[in-house]
Amino acid sequence: MSDFNKKYNAAAVENDIRELWDQDTSSSKMDGIFCSLPLPSSTSLHLGHAENALIQDVFVRYNQLIGKSMDYTPSWYYGSFLANELIQKHLAKL
Repeated sequence: MSDFNKKYNAAAVENDIRELWDQDTSSSKMDGIFCSLPLPSSTSLHLGHAENALIQDVFVRYNQLIGKSMDYTPSWYYGSFLANELIQKHLAKL
């Protein structure tokens, strides 16, 4: 632990990370990566959520059709809505 520098040197760390990033070729074959944001859990589901999913799907499929390699990673987690609803019902009883 005595070798641990207590003062953070951002420039040195960023240079090391940049070198690793430049050497990494795993994503060089990708034209684009598209990741959607999770839905806010502050309201109930509505038509806007479906519209958002439709727009994302059309965007990704169009780019795939014109030859781009798109990695689409949707981040929809419907379980969180159920968990949120159950927690709210439980808290309402308190």
